[in-house]
Amino acid sequence: MIDHTSHNFTPLLEPIAISEQVWPEGTLPFVATSTLTFNHESYIRECLDSILMQKTTFPVRICIFEDCSTDATATIIKEYINLYPQLFYVFFQPVNTWGKGEFRISAKIPFTNASNEAKYTAFCEGDDYWTDPYKLQKQVDFLEANEEYVLTFHPVKILKPDGILVEDFITNVPDNYELQETLARFGNYIHTPSVLYRNVLKSFPKEISLSPIGDFFIYMLLTEHGKIKMLEDTMGVYRFGVGIYSVLSVSQQTRKWNLTVTLLISAINNFEIKKVLIGGLFPEIYKSNAVVIQKNKEISFLNKTKRNFKLFLPPIIFIVKKQLFHKKKI
Repeated sequence: MIDHTSHNFTPLLEPIAISEQVWPEGTLPFVATSTLTFNHESYIRECLDSILMQKTTFPVRICIFEDCSTDATATIIKEYINLYPQLFYVFFQPVNTWGKGEFRISAKIPFTNASNEAKYTAFCEGDDYWTDPYKLQKQVDFLEANEEYVLTFHPVKILKPDGILVEDFITNVPDNYELQETLARFGNYIHTPSVLYRNVLKSFPKEISLSPIGDFFIYMLLTEHGKIKMLEDTMGVYRFGVGIYSVLSVSQQTRKWNLTVTLLISAINNFEIKKVLIGGLFPEIYKSNAVVIQKNKEISFLNKTKRNFKLFLPPIIFIVKKQLFHKKKI
């Protein structure tokens, strides 16, 4: 991981558009934007233009993982590379990597490394976009002034398939939302294009390669290192009914969510957080076991939970867990 004390650039006196900034050769980015894109030819220009309009006092790198689109997405991205070669770090894939576990993780290593050279990373998928030119500056300013926080997010508008822009009807941010326990208890109340976080994760557990919901997995890992903060301004748009997850049926979404949570239970180190995640999957089972949980009976609780998982989780999850166990033994 990059030593972030090496970010020794001199901040600009006033924020200016990153497309107009000029930094000395070899200057490391202070923020890296992270964009995953596949078949987004109708949306990718709006996404990239919203990144290029960002006004900051610090250097920004635009990182893109182009996952072998079959439309004109790659061609459009190349147009932007020709215009701003100093800003774009694009990784074009020869084959599509979606749903391919460790192969996808391995393919994303150069992309992840390019992003991790920055002190902060900001998410914006290829079908979403930002609306506030000072979004990155506002989020960085907050994290620079508040070391106990590791991630910031903000409200977004929802763009429906009929082209109507509406208030967020998808998420509901609970009270005391800043803590990992709340995130584990209530699930994902953070929209991906609103996120900017510190690059504090030095490695990732194997389970993330099998998780169908990668952003929430990352948020849970990050909150092992600090709190999260929602800024008040609405600064982005999430495009509903376009992404891979939002077009799934309710039952498909539930299965993917259950698999993600199960993998998190395996990956998270904090035993109390494991209990919260288990309670979310099986509230009645959790209640019946909770009465016997004591510090000297944690193994008993985990054994009971394991038996309950075998009874109630879909068979595919146990195949996945068996694969992970086998890999760890190797």
